[in-house]
Amino acid sequence: MVKGKYMKKLSSFFTCLFLLIIVAGFCFYLGYSPLKVSNDSCGVLISKTNGVDSTPIENGKFRWDWQLLIPTNAQIRTFSLKPYSFSKTKTGVLPSADVYSKQFKELPDFSYSFTFDIEIQNTANKCVELVKKSKIASDSDLKKSLEPEIENLINNALQIIWAELEKNPNSILDLNLIQDKIIANHSKANFVITKFNIVTNKIPDIELYSKAKKIYIDYVSSVEQSLKKLADNQAKEISEYTKNLDKLEKFAKVLKNNPELAEFLKSSKDMNETLKTIYSLQ
Repeated sequence: MVKGKYMKKLSSFFTCLFLLIIVAGFCFYLGYSPLKVSNDSCGVLISKTNGVDSTPIENGKFRWDWQLLIPTNAQIRTFSLKPYSFSKTKTGVLPSADVYSKQFKELPDFSYSFTFDIEIQNTANKCVELVKKSKIASDSDLKKSLEPEIENLINNALQIIWAELEKNPNSILDLNLIQDKIIANHSKANFVITKFNIVTNKIPDIELYSKAKKIYIDYVSSVEQSLKKLADNQAKEISEYTKNLDKLEKFAKVLKNNPELAEFLKSSKDMNETLKTIYSLQ
C-alpha cells in the first residue's frame, strides 16, 4: 500500500518534470532567434515592447529574446547578406563643353561615357541601421536603399578620374588604380565592396579641352579689358561734356543778365578769342 502511493507520487513527479522540460524547451525554441535566420542572412528584431533591437540576429551566434514569447508582440525581418549587383552607365559632358568646343572649327566632342559594374555586400549592423531609419522590410527594399551609396561611389570615381586626367592628360588612365582607391576610401563603411569595375566607353580629349578652356578665358579677359577701356573713355567724354554744358549754362546766364555783352559779341571780329576771354573771367 505504501509502496503503491510512493510509486504514484514518483510517477506524478516525473510527469510534471517531463511537462516542465517540454514547456521550457518550447519557450527556448520560441525565444532562440538565430534558428530563424539562415547562414547567409541576418535578422532584425522588431517588437511592440522594445521597438527595433540594436543588435542584429546572426546565425551561429547565441541569443535568446523573450519578446518572441508574447504572441503578436515581435517579428524578425530577415535580409540577405549576399552581394547585391548594380550596373550603371554615366554619360555627360565636361563643364562648359559647348562653349569651349566652339573655340575650334572642328567643334571637338567633350562628352564622356563610363559603365560601372559594382557589387556591394551589406553588413548586419547596416541592416539594423536601415530598418531604424527607413523601415525597410524586404531584400528589394534593402537593394533600393543602397542606390544612394552606389551613386556616391560612382561620383567619387568620376572625381578621381578627372583629377588623374587633368594631372596627366597624355597618359593612359589606370583604371585598376582608381578601383583600388575607391575600395580604400570606403573601407570603413557599413558595407563591403566586393566588385568595382569601370568600363571606359568614351573619354574626352582632356588636353584639347584644357587648351579650348584657356583660349576662351583669355578671350573673355581681353573683352573685359576692352570694355573697361571703352567705359573709361566714355566716362571722360561724359565728364568733358558735363563741364562744357556747365560753362554754356553759365554763359547763357551772363548774356541774359548783360544784354550789352550780346551786342559786343556781334561786333567782335574774332568770336573764339572773345569767348576764351569771357570763359577765363568766369
